[in-house]
Amino acid sequence: MKARTAFTLVVADDKFELRKLIRLTFAGDDCRIVEADNGEDAIRLIQSEKPMAALIDIMMPGIDGLEVCRRVRADAAMAATRLILVTARGQQTDVQEGLKAGADDYIIKPFSPENLRQRILTNLGPLCA
Repeated sequence: MKARTAFTLVVADDKFELRKLIRLTFAGDDCRIVEADNGEDAIRLIQSEKPMAALIDIMMPGIDGLEVCRRVRADAAMAATRLILVTARGQQTDVQEGLKAGADDYIIKPFSPENLRQRILTNLGPLCA
């Protein structure tokens, strides 16, 4: 199923291979991918691009993904962005910490690309379902 409405997705992960996999996962959708390889750039892109969603790795150089979530949630201008943490940290306490930091969803690596795509579209709601 293709997205009906174009949307921008910020992908913040320090691993090029993962960013490439996500680009390929959304290749058939009307989705513009904007990439960051660290937390500082992720915040800057969320501020400037006003994406519908951002996929954020927790473990990145500089500002980690949890702090990215906290800063985005603290800024009313960015509050509408759906934040989805994508991380190898899979303990229940990690999930709770991510949701407490402001994430809307928490996806544990490794993941199925199609499952990731469906979770993102579900988070975006009826505009992209």
